[in-house]
Amino acid sequence: MLKVLLVDDEPFILEGLSVLIDWNKEGFEIAAKVSNAYEALEVLAREQIDLMITDIKMPGMTGLELVEKIRREKLSGAYFAMLSGYNDFEYVRTALHNECLDYLLKPIDKEELLRMLDRVRQCFEALRQKQRETNAFLGGGADFLTSLRNFDPGSDVNRNDADRTVDKQLIDELIRAVKINDREDISRYARQLYADMTKEKSDAAMINMAVNYLMFELLHLASEQDENCSQGDVVQFIREAALDKADSEDNEASLTALLLEYGDYLMDLRASQSHGVLSRIEEDIKQNYKENLTLKDMGKKYYVNAAYLGQSFKKQYGESFKDYLNRVRIEKAVELLLYSDKKIYEIAEEVGYKDLDYFINKFIALKGCTPAKYRKQVK
Repeated sequence: MLKVLLVDDEPFILEGLSVLIDWNKEGFEIAAKVSNAYEALEVLAREQIDLMITDIKMPGMTGLELVEKIRREKLSGAYFAMLSGYNDFEYVRTALHNECLDYLLKPIDKEELLRMLDRVRQCFEALRQKQRETNAFLGGGADFLTSLRNFDPGSDVNRNDADRTVDKQLIDELIRAVKINDREDISRYARQLYADMTKEKSDAAMINMAVNYLMFELLHLASEQDENCSQGDVVQFIREAALDKADSEDNEASLTALLLEYGDYLMDLRASQSHGVLSRIEEDIKQNYKENLTLKDMGKKYYVNAAYLGQSFKKQYGESFKDYLNRVRIEKAVELLLYSDKKIYEIAEEVGYKDLDYFINKFIALKGCTPAKYRKQVK
Protein backbone atom coordinates (compact mmCIF):
# COMPACT_ATOMS: atom_id res chain seq x y z
CA MET A 1 0.00 0.00 0.00
CA LEU A 2 1.19 3.50 -0.84
CA LYS A 3 0.85 5.84 2.13
CA VAL A 4 -1.04 9.12 1.80
CA LEU A 5 -0.93 12.25 3.97
CA LEU A 6 -3.92 14.63 3.74
CA VAL A 7 -3.38 18.26 4.81
CA ASP A 8 -6.22 20.82 5.04
CA ASP A 9 -7.38 23.29 7.68
CA GLU A 10 -11.04 22.54 6.92
CA PRO A 11 -12.16 19.36 8.77
CA PHE A 12 -15.02 18.61 6.38
CA ILE A 13 -12.59 18.65 3.43
CA LEU A 14 -10.37 16.11 5.20
CA GLU A 15 -13.30 13.86 5.95
CA GLY A 16 -14.74 14.30 2.48
CA LEU A 17 -11.47 13.32 0.86
CA SER A 18 -11.10 10.28 3.06
CA VAL A 19 -14.51 8.87 2.06
CA LEU A 20 -14.73 10.12 -1.53
CA ILE A 21 -13.13 6.93 -2.87
CA ASP A 22 -12.14 3.48 -1.65
CA TRP A 23 -8.46 4.25 -1.03
CA ASN A 24 -7.49 0.66 -0.19
CA LYS A 25 -9.08 -0.60 -3.39
CA GLU A 26 -6.89 1.86 -5.31
CA GLY A 27 -3.76 0.63 -3.54
CA PHE A 28 -3.43 3.53 -1.09
CA GLU A 29 -3.62 3.86 2.68
CA ILE A 30 -4.37 7.14 4.46
CA ALA A 31 -1.51 7.31 6.94
CA ALA A 32 -2.60 10.60 8.54
CA LYS A 33 -4.98 13.56 8.27
CA VAL A 34 -3.67 16.86 9.65
CA SER A 35 -4.95 20.43 9.74
CA ASN A 36 -1.78 22.45 9.14
CA ALA A 37 1.70 22.40 7.62
CA TYR A 38 3.50 22.04 10.96
CA GLU A 39 1.64 18.84 11.79
CA ALA A 40 2.42 17.60 8.28
CA LEU A 41 6.14 18.12 8.90
CA GLU A 42 5.89 16.09 12.11
CA VAL A 43 4.27 13.21 10.20
CA LEU A 44 6.94 13.34 7.48
CA ALA A 45 9.68 13.26 10.14
CA ARG A 46 8.45 10.00 11.64
CA GLU A 47 6.82 8.18 8.72
CA GLN A 48 7.52 7.29 5.08
CA ILE A 49 4.88 9.06 2.98
CA ASP A 50 4.43 8.33 -0.73
CA LEU A 51 1.84 10.99 -1.60
CA MET A 52 0.87 14.21 0.14
CA ILE A 53 -2.29 16.08 -0.87
CA THR A 54 -2.26 19.54 0.67
CA ASP A 55 -4.44 22.63 0.60
CA ILE A 56 -2.72 25.76 -0.69
CA LYS A 57 -4.39 28.37 1.53
CA MET A 58 -3.68 27.53 5.18
CA PRO A 59 -2.88 29.76 8.15
CA GLY A 60 0.69 29.95 9.44
CA MET A 61 2.39 28.19 6.55
CA THR A 62 0.70 27.76 3.17
CA GLY A 63 0.73 24.54 1.22
CA LEU A 64 3.10 26.07 -1.32
CA GLU A 65 5.49 27.14 1.44
CA LEU A 66 5.26 23.64 2.92
CA VAL A 67 6.20 21.99 -0.37
CA GLU A 68 9.00 24.50 -0.98
CA LYS A 69 10.43 23.73 2.47
CA ILE A 70 10.23 19.98 1.90
CA ARG A 71 11.92 20.25 -1.49
CA ARG A 72 14.56 22.71 -0.31
CA GLU A 73 15.50 20.74 2.81
CA LYS A 74 14.91 17.32 1.20
CA LEU A 75 12.62 16.22 4.01
CA SER A 76 10.68 13.70 1.92
CA GLY A 77 10.68 12.03 -1.47
CA ALA A 78 6.87 11.97 -1.59
CA TYR A 79 4.84 13.06 -4.59
CA PHE A 80 2.73 16.18 -4.00
CA ALA A 81 -0.67 17.31 -5.21
CA MET A 82 -2.01 20.79 -4.44
CA LEU A 83 -5.61 21.36 -3.44
CA SER A 84 -7.33 24.73 -3.74
CA GLY A 85 -10.53 26.60 -4.41
CA TYR A 86 -8.53 29.28 -6.20
CA ASN A 87 -8.05 28.69 -9.91
CA ASP A 88 -5.07 31.04 -10.05
CA PHE A 89 -2.25 30.70 -12.58
CA GLU A 90 0.38 31.92 -10.10
CA TYR A 91 -0.53 29.10 -7.72
CA VAL A 92 -0.32 26.59 -10.55
CA ARG A 93 3.03 27.94 -11.77
CA THR A 94 4.56 27.82 -8.29
CA ALA A 95 3.20 24.30 -7.75
CA LEU A 96 4.72 23.11 -11.03
CA HIS A 97 8.02 24.81 -10.19
CA ASN A 98 8.18 22.63 -7.08
CA GLU A 99 7.52 19.51 -9.15
CA CYS A 100 4.00 18.93 -7.86
CA LEU A 101 2.33 16.02 -9.59
CA ASP A 102 -1.08 17.66 -9.93
CA TYR A 103 -3.25 20.64 -9.02
CA LEU A 104 -6.80 19.81 -7.93
CA LEU A 105 -9.63 22.31 -7.56
CA LYS A 106 -12.32 22.21 -4.88
CA PRO A 107 -14.87 20.73 -4.83
CA ILE A 108 -12.86 17.61 -5.57
CA ASP A 109 -14.00 15.68 -8.61
CA LYS A 110 -13.87 11.95 -7.95
CA GLU A 111 -12.69 11.07 -11.46
CA GLU A 112 -9.95 13.71 -11.34
CA LEU A 113 -8.72 12.29 -8.04
CA LEU A 114 -8.72 8.74 -9.42
CA ARG A 115 -6.77 9.86 -12.50
CA MET A 116 -4.21 11.55 -10.27
CA LEU A 117 -3.82 8.39 -8.15
CA ASP A 118 -3.35 6.38 -11.32
CA ARG A 119 -0.47 8.69 -12.29
CA VAL A 120 1.11 8.15 -8.86
CA ARG A 121 0.82 4.37 -9.26
CA GLN A 122 2.43 4.58 -12.69
CA CYS A 123 5.31 6.66 -11.29
CA PHE A 124 5.98 4.13 -8.54
CA GLU A 125 5.69 1.20 -10.93
CA ALA A 126 8.20 2.89 -13.26
CA LEU A 127 10.60 3.25 -10.33
CA ARG A 128 10.13 -0.38 -9.36
CA GLN A 129 10.65 -1.51 -12.95
CA LYS A 130 13.80 0.57 -13.20
CA GLN A 131 15.13 -1.07 -10.02
CA ARG A 132 14.24 -4.56 -11.30
CA GLU A 133 15.99 -3.87 -14.60
CA THR A 134 19.02 -2.48 -12.79
CA ASN A 135 19.28 -5.59 -10.64
CA ALA A 136 18.88 -7.82 -13.70
CA PHE A 137 21.50 -5.91 -15.68
CA LEU A 138 24.00 -5.96 -12.84
CA GLY A 139 23.23 -9.58 -12.01
CA GLY A 140 23.44 -8.82 -8.30
CA GLY A 141 27.02 -7.73 -8.89
CA ALA A 142 26.83 -4.10 -7.84
CA ASP A 143 29.76 -4.79 -5.49
CA PHE A 144 32.18 -4.30 -8.39
CA LEU A 145 32.06 -0.59 -7.59
CA THR A 146 32.68 -1.09 -3.88
CA SER A 147 36.27 0.09 -4.21
CA LEU A 148 34.92 3.40 -5.51
CA ARG A 149 32.71 3.89 -2.47
CA ASN A 150 35.10 4.08 0.47
CA PHE A 151 32.84 5.55 3.11
CA ASP A 152 31.78 5.09 6.72
CA PRO A 153 27.98 5.25 7.05
CA GLY A 154 28.22 6.19 10.72
CA SER A 155 25.97 5.03 13.53
CA ASP A 156 23.88 8.06 14.54
CA VAL A 157 20.33 6.85 14.00
CA ASN A 158 18.90 10.26 14.86
CA ARG A 159 20.63 12.11 12.04
CA ASN A 160 18.61 14.25 9.64
CA ASP A 161 17.62 12.64 6.31
CA ALA A 162 19.20 15.58 4.47
CA ASP A 163 22.58 14.47 5.84
CA ARG A 164 22.07 10.89 4.70
CA THR A 165 21.03 11.27 1.08
CA VAL A 166 22.83 11.74 -2.20
CA ASP A 167 21.38 14.57 -4.29
CA LYS A 168 19.51 12.97 -7.21
CA GLN A 169 19.76 16.22 -9.15
CA LEU A 170 23.54 15.99 -8.89
CA ILE A 171 23.48 12.47 -10.38
CA ASP A 172 21.18 13.68 -13.15
CA GLU A 173 23.61 16.53 -13.96
CA LEU A 174 26.47 14.02 -14.02
CA ILE A 175 24.49 11.78 -16.38
CA ARG A 176 23.80 14.76 -18.65
CA ALA A 177 27.52 15.57 -18.74
CA VAL A 178 28.40 11.96 -19.61
CA LYS A 179 25.68 11.95 -22.27
CA ILE A 180 27.26 14.86 -24.17
CA ASN A 181 30.82 13.89 -23.13
CA ASP A 182 31.47 17.23 -21.43
CA ARG A 183 34.73 16.23 -19.76
CA GLU A 184 34.96 19.31 -17.57
CA ASP A 185 31.46 18.81 -16.13
CA ILE A 186 32.00 15.05 -15.77
CA SER A 187 35.07 15.68 -13.61
CA ARG A 188 33.36 18.39 -11.56
CA TYR A 189 30.14 16.47 -10.86
CA ALA A 190 32.00 13.21 -10.22
CA ARG A 191 34.04 14.94 -7.50
CA GLN A 192 30.83 16.34 -5.95
CA LEU A 193 29.12 12.94 -6.09
CA TYR A 194 32.10 11.21 -4.47
CA ALA A 195 32.11 13.85 -1.71
CA ASP A 196 28.40 13.19 -1.13
CA MET A 197 28.92 9.43 -0.95
CA THR A 198 31.80 9.70 1.49
CA LYS A 199 30.47 12.36 3.84
CA GLU A 200 30.41 11.47 7.49
CA LYS A 201 26.70 10.74 7.88
CA SER A 202 26.06 8.94 4.59
CA ASP A 203 23.58 6.07 4.76
CA ALA A 204 24.80 2.78 3.24
CA ALA A 205 21.41 1.76 1.83
CA MET A 206 20.86 5.15 0.23
CA ILE A 207 24.37 5.17 -1.23
CA ASN A 208 23.71 1.74 -2.75
CA MET A 209 20.47 3.03 -4.28
CA ALA A 210 22.33 6.02 -5.70
CA VAL A 211 24.98 3.78 -7.28
CA ASN A 212 22.30 1.50 -8.76
CA TYR A 213 20.48 4.53 -10.17
CA LEU A 214 23.72 5.83 -11.68
CA MET A 215 24.52 2.44 -13.22
CA PHE A 216 21.04 2.04 -14.70
CA GLU A 217 21.17 5.51 -16.25
CA LEU A 218 24.58 4.75 -17.78
CA LEU A 219 23.08 1.63 -19.36
CA HIS A 220 20.13 3.65 -20.59
CA LEU A 221 22.48 6.14 -22.27
CA ALA A 222 23.99 3.36 -24.34
CA SER A 223 20.60 2.05 -25.44
CA GLU A 224 19.61 5.61 -26.42
CA GLN A 225 22.54 5.75 -28.83
CA ASP A 226 21.96 2.28 -30.27
CA GLU A 227 18.79 0.42 -29.35
CA ASN A 228 20.33 -2.79 -30.72
CA CYS A 229 23.43 -2.63 -28.53
CA SER A 230 23.90 -5.53 -26.12
CA GLN A 231 23.18 -4.44 -22.57
CA GLY A 232 25.30 -7.35 -21.37
CA ASP A 233 28.25 -5.97 -23.32
CA VAL A 234 27.69 -2.54 -21.80
CA VAL A 235 27.63 -3.99 -18.28
CA GLN A 236 30.81 -5.89 -19.08
CA PHE A 237 32.45 -2.67 -20.31
CA ILE A 238 31.53 -0.84 -17.08
CA ARG A 239 32.65 -3.78 -14.92
CA GLU A 240 36.00 -4.11 -16.69
CA ALA A 241 36.58 -0.36 -16.64
CA ALA A 242 35.85 -0.32 -12.90
CA LEU A 243 38.06 -3.32 -12.15
CA ASP A 244 40.93 -1.79 -14.12
CA LYS A 245 40.86 1.09 -11.67
CA ALA A 246 40.13 -0.95 -8.53
CA ASP A 247 43.77 -0.98 -7.39
CA SER A 248 44.01 2.80 -7.43
CA GLU A 249 44.50 4.43 -4.04
CA ASP A 250 42.58 7.49 -5.22
CA ASN A 251 38.96 6.33 -5.36
CA GLU A 252 37.68 9.75 -6.38
CA ALA A 253 40.02 9.81 -9.38
CA SER A 254 39.01 6.23 -10.25
CA LEU A 255 35.32 7.13 -10.32
CA THR A 256 36.06 10.18 -12.46
CA ALA A 257 38.23 8.17 -14.85
CA LEU A 258 35.51 5.52 -15.19
CA LEU A 259 32.90 8.12 -16.15
CA LEU A 260 35.25 9.90 -18.55
CA GLU A 261 35.99 6.58 -20.22
CA TYR A 262 32.28 5.85 -20.47
CA GLY A 263 31.72 9.24 -22.10
CA ASP A 264 34.29 8.25 -24.75
CA TYR A 265 32.57 4.88 -25.12
CA LEU A 266 29.28 6.63 -25.88
CA MET A 267 31.08 8.77 -28.44
CA ASP A 268 32.20 5.58 -30.21
CA LEU A 269 28.63 4.30 -30.21
CA ARG A 270 27.48 7.66 -31.50
CA ALA A 271 30.02 7.59 -34.32
CA SER A 272 28.63 4.27 -35.54
CA GLN A 273 25.16 5.80 -35.54
CA SER A 274 26.18 9.23 -36.87
CA HIS A 275 24.59 8.82 -40.29
CA GLY A 276 21.19 8.29 -38.72
CA VAL A 277 21.64 11.31 -36.47
CA LEU A 278 22.75 13.50 -39.38
CA SER A 279 19.70 12.44 -41.38
CA ARG A 280 17.45 13.50 -38.51
CA ILE A 281 19.27 16.83 -38.24
CA GLU A 282 18.94 17.37 -41.99
CA GLU A 283 15.20 16.78 -41.74
CA ASP A 284 15.06 19.06 -38.70
CA ILE A 285 16.65 21.89 -40.71
CA LYS A 286 14.23 21.43 -43.59
CA GLN A 287 11.25 21.52 -41.25
CA ASN A 288 12.43 24.28 -38.89
CA TYR A 289 14.72 26.50 -40.99
CA LYS A 290 12.78 29.57 -39.82
CA GLU A 291 13.91 29.00 -36.23
CA ASN A 292 17.17 30.14 -34.67
CA LEU A 293 18.95 26.82 -35.21
CA THR A 294 22.51 26.42 -33.96
CA LEU A 295 24.99 23.57 -33.96
CA LYS A 296 25.14 23.76 -30.17
CA ASP A 297 21.36 23.37 -29.86
CA MET A 298 21.37 20.45 -32.30
CA GLY A 299 24.09 18.81 -30.22
CA LYS A 300 21.98 19.12 -27.07
CA LYS A 301 18.85 17.90 -28.80
CA TYR A 302 20.48 14.79 -30.25
CA TYR A 303 23.01 14.23 -27.43
CA VAL A 304 26.05 14.71 -29.64
CA ASN A 305 29.12 16.78 -28.78
CA ALA A 306 28.81 20.00 -30.83
CA ALA A 307 32.42 19.94 -32.07
CA TYR A 308 32.11 16.30 -33.14
CA LEU A 309 28.75 17.01 -34.78
CA GLY A 310 30.20 19.93 -36.74
CA GLN A 311 33.02 17.76 -38.09
CA SER A 312 30.66 14.91 -38.98
CA PHE A 313 28.21 17.27 -40.67
CA LYS A 314 30.89 18.86 -42.86
CA LYS A 315 32.28 15.46 -43.79
CA GLN A 316 28.81 14.21 -44.76
CA TYR A 317 27.52 17.28 -46.65
CA GLY A 318 30.71 18.99 -47.79
CA GLU A 319 29.83 22.25 -46.03
CA SER A 320 29.38 23.56 -42.53
CA PHE A 321 26.11 23.36 -40.61
CA LYS A 322 25.70 27.14 -40.88
CA ASP A 323 26.32 27.20 -44.65
CA TYR A 324 23.88 24.33 -45.15
CA LEU A 325 21.22 26.16 -43.12
CA ASN A 326 21.78 29.37 -45.12
CA ARG A 327 21.44 27.45 -48.39
CA VAL A 328 18.15 25.90 -47.30
CA ARG A 329 16.84 29.31 -46.26
CA ILE A 330 17.88 30.99 -49.53
CA GLU A 331 16.20 28.25 -51.59
CA LYS A 332 13.01 28.81 -49.60
CA ALA A 333 13.41 32.56 -50.25
CA VAL A 334 13.69 31.89 -53.99
CA GLU A 335 10.35 30.07 -53.93
CA LEU A 336 8.71 33.04 -52.20
CA LEU A 337 10.29 35.51 -54.63
CA LEU A 338 8.90 33.63 -57.60
CA TYR A 339 5.54 32.49 -56.32
CA SER A 340 4.42 35.33 -54.04
CA ASP A 341 4.18 39.10 -54.06
CA LYS A 342 5.68 39.48 -50.59
CA LYS A 343 8.16 42.27 -50.03
CA ILE A 344 11.85 41.46 -49.65
CA TYR A 345 11.94 42.19 -45.90
CA GLU A 346 8.87 40.00 -45.37
CA ILE A 347 10.54 37.12 -47.18
CA ALA A 348 13.72 37.61 -45.15
CA GLU A 349 11.77 37.31 -41.89
CA GLU A 350 9.76 34.35 -43.13
CA VAL A 351 12.84 32.27 -43.91
CA GLY A 352 14.59 33.06 -40.62
CA TYR A 353 16.60 36.25 -41.12
CA LYS A 354 16.04 39.12 -38.70
CA ASP A 355 18.68 41.31 -40.38
CA LEU A 356 17.67 42.36 -43.92
CA ASP A 357 21.21 43.35 -44.97
CA TYR A 358 22.56 39.99 -43.81
CA PHE A 359 19.87 38.21 -45.84
CA ILE A 360 20.70 40.23 -48.97
CA ASN A 361 24.43 39.53 -48.60
CA LYS A 362 23.81 35.80 -48.20
CA PHE A 363 21.47 35.82 -51.20
CA ILE A 364 24.08 37.58 -53.38
CA ALA A 365 26.75 35.10 -52.25
CA LEU A 366 24.64 32.13 -53.36
CA LYS A 367 22.69 33.53 -56.33
CA GLY A 368 25.02 36.23 -57.69
CA CYS A 369 22.57 39.12 -57.43
CA THR A 370 20.15 40.83 -55.04
CA PRO A 371 16.74 39.25 -54.30
CA ALA A 372 14.97 42.10 -56.13
CA LYS A 373 17.10 41.69 -59.24
CA TYR A 374 16.67 37.91 -59.14
CA ARG A 375 12.91 38.27 -59.01
CA LYS A 376 12.90 40.75 -61.89
CA GLN A 377 15.20 38.67 -64.10
CA VAL A 378 13.35 35.40 -63.64
CA LYS A 379 9.87 36.85 -63.92
